[in-house]
Amino acid sequence: MEARLSFVTLGVRDLPRAAAFYQDVLGLPRISTPPEVAFFELGKTWLSLYPRDLLAADAGVDAAGSGFSGVTLAHNVRSAEDVDALLAHVERNGGRIVRRGARADWGGYTGYFADPDGFLWEVAWNPHFPHVEPPGLSGGQLVRSVTWQRLDRPGLEYGELRSVRRGWELAGAVVLPDGGVPAHVRYAVVCDAQWATREARVTLLRDGAVRELTLRVDSKGQWWRGDSAIPDVRGCVDVDLGFTPATNTLPIRRLALRVGEAREVTAAWVRFPDLEVLPLPQRYERLTETRYRYESRGGEFRAELETDELGLVAAYPPGWRRV
Repeated sequence: MEARLSFVTLGVRDLPRAAAFYQDVLGLPRISTPPEVAFFELGKTWLSLYPRDLLAADAGVDAAGSGFSGVTLAHNVRSAEDVDALLAHVERNGGRIVRRGARADWGGYTGYFADPDGFLWEVAWNPHFPHVEPPGLSGGQLVRSVTWQRLDRPGLEYGELRSVRRGWELAGAVVLPDGGVPAHVRYAVVCDAQWATREARVTLLRDGAVRELTLRVDSKGQWWRGDSAIPDVRGCVDVDLGFTPATNTLPIRRLALRVGEAREVTAAWVRFPDLEVLPLPQRYERLTETRYRYESRGGEFRAELETDELGLVAAYPPGWRRV
């Protein structure tokens, strides 16, 4: 047997209810399937929901079993605070808390919740086994890597465009001063196949302090910062990270403008360095095959962007240029 877990299948009593919990409450990306089953992506593993009686019949066992099954599922997070935040989010959305977050005797922090069918999920922060990928390391096929240089002040960035399962990822690392203090930012933005933002992660290291931001977009267009909704950017399709030219690629690819065509959009703008998330009206006009006029704040800011054939920025005066 190869060292690989391909599927975790849960036998559920009410498939629509269970699927809604995993899709809308936990925010897992759902895959298009026939109505009698629901699939969700979990990185390199898949979660499957299937009617309990049919699953039992498939395995040749009695579906009437009850009590603790001897199996729990686990989700590791990046901090003890993230454990409490996820448990609070689940509880507010109808999930049952089995054990609230608490320090574990092995040095970590952990809690448990149950899904609508009673399956137990552990949420854990384990400093000795941090099995959580940092931003920009989700794998996938590298399409192109680039380096940008800041023009108006010192600064460099390394960025990647990757093709990932059912979509795209932009990820990179930026080094630049902020108020005379060196800052290092890592980011990753995951999009669907149509370039709509589904998740964004930012880690900012500045003056010895670490600040993290995790955004996700649910199926109703609501943006979430951790377990808190951000109503001001509800309905936005693109994220715009204020410290990199990488995210201009998202509306450029998603809109697929013809030469001479223009469109107005509103992005969920992540302001640097406080990482606040605000709505930012923008306008893109395609001037040539590779040149765009970009405006924001009602024309208060304007720039002409030069891109390559993939829509990645090659020149963004007065801010960045590719080297």
